[in-house]
Amino acid sequence: MFDLNPPKGNVSPPTAPQGQRVPELLTWVDSPVGPGLEALRISLEKWAVVADLSSPQDDTPPPDRLPPQKTPLLLARLGGLALASGLAMASLVSVVRFFGAFEPLELMAYDHVLTARPAEPRSDRIIVLEANRAVVDAEQLKEPKNLAETLSDATLTAAIQKLQAYGVSVIGVDWYLPDDLTQWSASVLPIFQAPGLADHSRIYGLYLQPYQGRTGEENSVPAPHPQAIPPERVGFSNFAIHRKGEGENVLRRQIVSNGLGDTVTAPPCPSTQAFSTLMALGYLEANHPDLGPFTPPDFSRVLESRRNRWLLGRATLNGLSSYSFIYGGYQDLEPGIFELMLNYREPAGNDLRAAFTHKSLYDLLENRLDPAAFQGKVALLGLTDDTRISDRFLTPYGDELGVTLHAHMVDHLISLALGERRQIWVWTRVGEFAWILLWSLLGGGFGLLGRHRPGWLAGSLAAGLLGIYLSSRLAMGTVALWLPMVPPMVAFVLAQGTVVYTEATLQLTRSNHSKIKP
Repeated sequence: MFDLNPPKGNVSPPTAPQGQRVPELLTWVDSPVGPGLEALRISLEKWAVVADLSSPQDDTPPPDRLPPQKTPLLLARLGGLALASGLAMASLVSVVRFFGAFEPLELMAYDHVLTARPAEPRSDRIIVLEANRAVVDAEQLKEPKNLAETLSDATLTAAIQKLQAYGVSVIGVDWYLPDDLTQWSASVLPIFQAPGLADHSRIYGLYLQPYQGRTGEENSVPAPHPQAIPPERVGFSNFAIHRKGEGENVLRRQIVSNGLGDTVTAPPCPSTQAFSTLMALGYLEANHPDLGPFTPPDFSRVLESRRNRWLLGRATLNGLSSYSFIYGGYQDLEPGIFELMLNYREPAGNDLRAAFTHKSLYDLLENRLDPAAFQGKVALLGLTDDTRISDRFLTPYGDELGVTLHAHMVDHLISLALGERRQIWVWTRVGEFAWILLWSLLGGGFGLLGRHRPGWLAGSLAAGLLGIYLSSRLAMGTVALWLPMVPPMVAFVLAQGTVVYTEATLQLTRSNHSKIKP
């Protein structure tokens, strides 16, 4: 109408009905004074092209063609979606984690980052003297065997006397010695009754605290008779085996004390300290007296304290139960026990035996070992014959024998006291939630940026998961920090998927609404 510009009087004003104006326009166009029907056709085609360019069939243009005035509003809405998804997924994952749903996966991840650390040098302060198969086979016909079933009394006492002559600081006997005094002959008893470091190496024995076995029966082994080894040099041999879940019997923690205090005084519980704890303290007292005193504290009071800490040499040890029985991926720690995550001396080739020198008892007795190598050291005597041994345990590094595991525990405490290594530690619950929230928000942000680019989305997903994995490995390998790995991965994936799915659903809904014609 306005393109043809008819003179006044030929077409009614705009207030008139359209049904009246259109016939009047056509009459004027085809009249002798009008522009003609060809001019009308050209005008209609021109305006049809303009209408097609300015009004696509989908009333909701794609995000990269949004009018300038709509772009900030949409971006703000999408940013809010990413933020809300990140916060929601982090909260959901943290709640699920609190109830232990991720515990098996988190412990598997812990085992991986623990065993992926660089190898450490072999410890030169502990020597394991083993009764291997060759030794046990040679001992079968020798009698008497009152002290150890697989070793004659003469062989065991000869080894102890040889170690005393070589000047070792601590001798740990990893056999359950008899509690009946009649089994200790007059020739054997004086060897074990060493008065102390001034004259002889101290001998440490062990016993087995009562515990509920898999069969439901309570198992225990009493301590050696106190006239043979004084109770202050007898510790329990129990290990902290995680038994929750199928196939989860893995030794990851080290019990330092059972925290019973004076509540247990009668056999079979003469001591509240672990066998490895007492040996480590004996070594420190003999070789590093300036860092003392090394008298074990009353752990019953330590455990009751709010901080649950023990000052040992240059280290302040934080018991796991100081974290309210939730520590890293563990959700069911037992109360009343002062324990640490066992920071194994990282062995070459993940072979725990490689972390310490292992020599045959017969090599010692037949003078095939250098006496100078024993001066001031810890000597552990134990059985390593696979055909007769029962104390084999599953670790993050595979199966290992009890005497080698005791060596790792002794070395762990000594290394901590001397400031050579760090205790495996975790962030507080707030810190761990912040770590999960960080990756959850990043997942939401990556989902927002890659919502229309599948290749970029897949690449950002892989990069995020790889970043979490490398961060966990680096933290454990450098500062012994156990970072959550599985929960931030789950939160990252869920947040990214939530943003992509929600935005795609909203766009599909807008598109369907735009196709509905009035």
